Amino acid sequence: MVDLQQVASTSLAPVYQTILATVPRQDRANLDEAGWKEAGCRCWLWTMVTDVATAFLLHLSRAGPALRQLIGGDFAGIATSDRHRPYVTLDPARHQLCWSHLVRNFLALVDHGGRRAIWGADFLALSELVFALWHRHREGQIDRTALTEEYSKYPRQPSSRAQPWT
Repeated sequence: MVDLQQVASTSLAPVYQTILATVPRQDRANLDEAGWKEAGCRCWLWTMVTDVATAFLLHLSRAGPALRQLIGGDFAGIATSDRHRPYVTLDPARHQLCWSHLVRNFLALVDHGGRRAIWGADFLALSELVFALWHRHREGQIDRTALTEEYSKYPRQPSSRAQPWT
């Protein structure tokens, strides 16, 4: 079995190298990492998902060097990820937080109760409005200009019903 894996790995090496060269040139990518065991050793499976290909990287580290190895030094697209520490080093102008993670955080605020619940509910309502508009845009019901105009009408801070957290 090990010999067969080695033959397959060697045969696919040029394809893998092409994928590693292609994904960093894309205009957007979703990044993530997950724990993985390989031959009884704890490592991390890093992924970079784009419209044209997905790159996988097994690495012993969950830190920044693994991320840099995956995305390369010249990735100029928009990266979407969670808030794991290595992603914080990405250029903020080209880094978007994953909305699913944010919604989970908003739900946790609601579950916490008190003032935080008010903030969480406000953020959840705002995210529903944002995505309703986005879906209208994707379905061709509104153009990009109308989308931007509608977004600009939304408040830039949570409801005044909740006092600042202390």
